[in-house]
Amino acid sequence: MWCLDPANSKELMTTLRSHWRQPAADVAWVGEGWRDVVSDCHRSLIEHFPNHELINIQDRDGELDYFAVVEPGSHDHRAVAEALAPVLAAASTTCMWCGETGSKRSQRAEVLVLCDDCDRRFSDPPRPGFD
Repeated sequence: MWCLDPANSKELMTTLRSHWRQPAADVAWVGEGWRDVVSDCHRSLIEHFPNHELINIQDRDGELDYFAVVEPGSHDHRAVAEALAPVLAAASTTCMWCGETGSKRSQRAEVLVLCDDCDRRFSDPPRPGFD
């Protein structure tokens, strides 16, 4: 599955829901291999900014885009980026499909971080709403 949602990540999505700017949001547009990275991002933000608002989670050119604001109504994206830098670095070497060690694959229709096995086995993910 090419997203984290209540069907495959119920506990994580329930945890994230309390911080989503739009409470009905319940999908992170990243592969299941990044579940732990998304969870680590959330823990890091809770530690640094307990009242943050989560705007979106998706991959962008093989990088985890964890878009949040420090306080409701704030636009201090630098503080979020600094708090998440160590965690986001892990995404660049974690296979988006399975969570094993991977690397960026730029020869595809879109840049993905994949291990050798997943790169051989799987085509590009479906991206509804992103075409």
